[in-house]
Amino acid sequence: MFSDAVVSYRKLGMSGPAIRQLLAIRDQLRKATADMRQVNRKFPAMVEAHLGAAYLRTREFSKAHDAFASAIAGTNDRATMLEFLFTEYKSQRAEKHLVALLQEAADDGPGQGIVHAYMAEALSERLGNQIAAAAAYRRAIVLDPTRSEYYNGLGLALYRQMDLSAALTEFTRATEIDPGDAAARYNEACALALLGRKDEALYSLREAIQLEPRLSEQARVDKDFKSMNSLTGFQELIAAEVNDNMDRATASTVKTSDDED
Repeated sequence: MFSDAVVSYRKLGMSGPAIRQLLAIRDQLRKATADMRQVNRKFPAMVEAHLGAAYLRTREFSKAHDAFASAIAGTNDRATMLEFLFTEYKSQRAEKHLVALLQEAADDGPGQGIVHAYMAEALSERLGNQIAAAAAYRRAIVLDPTRSEYYNGLGLALYRQMDLSAALTEFTRATEIDPGDAAARYNEACALALLGRKDEALYSLREAIQLEPRLSEQARVDKDFKSMNSLTGFQELIAAEVNDNMDRATASTVKTSDDED
């Protein structure tokens, strides 16, 4: 193709610089092709993953599924691969297709709770299937019982079913595993408030805000604390000036106003 173009340029009397530019483009493309072949040989799973991401953006879900399945099967870093595909599916609001893929990828081996946890988050946060989400979180916990975020996620799925006592149990377990888990402590405070245990709720909320001060802004507008608005301790707790923009990484594991409708 490039040879034909060069011949045509010469027939048309095109200058040397134009031909040199065309040949330079040819050389760059050849190098890029060679580099891509080398990458494909060394990192086939990465190539498949990015191919899957490209298919997602064009809504070719079947092709994306196949590419990501190959990437998962071929990777030596399963956790990183799962995080990548979870982020990609979530960004495209394609959680239904993500769940189908993860169901195939599910492995009950040691350390594989993350697969079930990602599935559970998609089911709970976007698809609204709280029963299935709770079941997936429980599988994740069985496989990896040391992850506080799994208990917190299970608590959220139970909270969204208004099973507040059961949700409280899971939030508390999360804080026992990781006392520094601000999201779990905050969610514990919400459950306690809804159960009418105001003093305990205030204590847990204070602990959460000490861990993450920006949660005071969330608490200020949170309907779960409506019954506590008249408490002096509550007003004092949320009175401190905070940044209006909450940390998204924290907020994603804290119940939101959508959970209260």
